[in-house]
Amino acid sequence: DLQRIRNQALQEKTSLDNTLRELDRQRQQKSVFLSKESQLLTQRTESGRQKMMQLESELSSLERDILNEKDRIYEKERTIRDLQTKVNREILNQETQLMETNVSTKISILDPDTGKDMSPYEAYRRGIIDRNQYIQLQELECDWEEVSTMGSSGAISVLLDKKSGKQYSIEDALRTRKITNEELQQIGRA
Repeated sequence: DLQRIRNQALQEKTSLDNTLRELDRQRQQKSVFLSKESQLLTQRTESGRQKMMQLESELSSLERDILNEKDRIYEKERTIRDLQTKVNREILNQETQLMETNVSTKISILDPDTGKDMSPYEAYRRGIIDRNQYIQLQELECDWEEVSTMGSSGAISVLLDKKSGKQYSIEDALRTRKITNEELQQIGRA
């Protein structure tokens, strides 16, 4: 009877040893599987990070190119405005005797690092203000010139928008809100 119990205990021990070996084999397989999965995830993460860095670099380059192009456009527009103003002045000077009065509102922004004045465009270009702020400040700037001509019928006054080069009668400029009464008074006091 003791022999039978001993044989049964040995069989259980053998069975438990086999189960233990099987569990250890499964643990090693899972460990190898998890290690490979971890490597794959690490590779994917690194690949994604490198791709993101490349895209950020390309975006930065495109933004720089856009700002450079905007700089060129701004300079050309300023040259065109200056030339239009010169042409309009020349035409008016040839026709009659002129009396000019200017009012100009220029907006400047202080550079927080250097304390130097800069235009709204320059502040936008340097990232000190955003695009909406730049547009608002640009709309606040005005550059008007009152031109009075002395002709055979007496004095005639018109307003010249130096930004666009267009001329308006004072009444039309007020009616269409191209200029405010306050700005008109500033022109009259200049």
